[in-house]
Amino acid sequence: MASAWLHGTKYRIRVPRSDRRLVAVSTGTGDRRTAHAIERMVEQLASRAEFPVLDAIADGKRRLLQTYAEYRDDARLTDTKQAIDDVDIEPMVSVWHRETAQRNADTANKYLAQVRRLIPEGAPFPASRFRRRVLSEHIAGLTDLQSAADVKPPVSPSTRNRHRAALRQFGRWLVEREVIEHNPVADVRASRENAPRSTIYAPADVRRLVDALTGSDRVLAAVLASTGMEMQAAKRLRRRDVDLERRELHAHGSKTAWRNRTVAVTEAWAWPIIAAHAKPLLPNALLFPDLDHTRALDAHHAACSALRLAPSTLHDHRHHYAVALRRRGVSDVVIAKQLGHGSTMLVATRYGRYQPDAAEVTRAAGNGARPAQKRGARRAK
Repeated sequence: MASAWLHGTKYRIRVPRSDRRLVAVSTGTGDRRTAHAIERMVEQLASRAEFPVLDAIADGKRRLLQTYAEYRDDARLTDTKQAIDDVDIEPMVSVWHRETAQRNADTANKYLAQVRRLIPEGAPFPASRFRRRVLSEHIAGLTDLQSAADVKPPVSPSTRNRHRAALRQFGRWLVEREVIEHNPVADVRASRENAPRSTIYAPADVRRLVDALTGSDRVLAAVLASTGMEMQAAKRLRRRDVDLERRELHAHGSKTAWRNRTVAVTEAWAWPIIAAHAKPLLPNALLFPDLDHTRALDAHHAACSALRLAPSTLHDHRHHYAVALRRRGVSDVVIAKQLGHGSTMLVATRYGRYQPDAAEVTRAAGNGARPAQKRGARRAK
């Protein structure tokens, strides 16, 4: 290999590539002694067959002067070699999302939004950054972007765990594609979630809350409060899913196989609200075509505030509903079926402390409002 020569104000040397070609490259310095030291470094790299580094230099992806500074520090040179072999996983997020959406579009969209908090679209993100420390710091530092406050407050532990779950699914996909060897998200400790809500609305307060709403917000709340249905399934409801004779709704939930189910409208006061809304619609029409979760939640919060009820969310209707049924003496089998659980274990674990109330059982029996329960119990058998 020829000695360094001056080209303008900088010395140049020839760098060998893995294909044995020699490429003239600027050393980035006008100092002859430094240029010769860089040349000796290149010779040593060639003798050690460090061709990924040499190819990157010859192709203009690495600068000689920068590599020389790193060469004098073995740890930094190791990082350099890893960076050269690194893969940008940002474009892979979209591929992963498309594949996941074929199985469950709603869940895939939520996961995409959560993963994009770490890996923004269009910003390179090397696979080497997808490691435990970066992931742990990211999850711990998440803030509520929807908050109106100038300084965004941190998200709840349950929200951090949902982001962790999304990143874990993406990490698992990267392992399957052999982009990374180990999923580092599995090594990130889950956040300790808050204790389950201790505030449960009485059935009378649930009805007051529903009646305080208007339009489709009132119908949506009636569906959630009288069936235990989740928002995802309520959003998919169509007119053909409403059985006016049996007072049942077909819930197209997709979180698990058990979420795709038929539920009874067990609260007599809610059925007229649901039926009146559904009757005029065409069979394929959505019950809630313009459903916006944020706007519906704002209306819910406003109604809670006006009625001076403890703060809650739309999802809490499932909790109020499950507790109300348990206090009436409805079996855990029926409650699990209504909620879309595969077994009674979760019902017993989460709501086991709510025991049947004699007055509630007598009142429910006196109202004759349990045909749906009996029908559900027969099916469960």
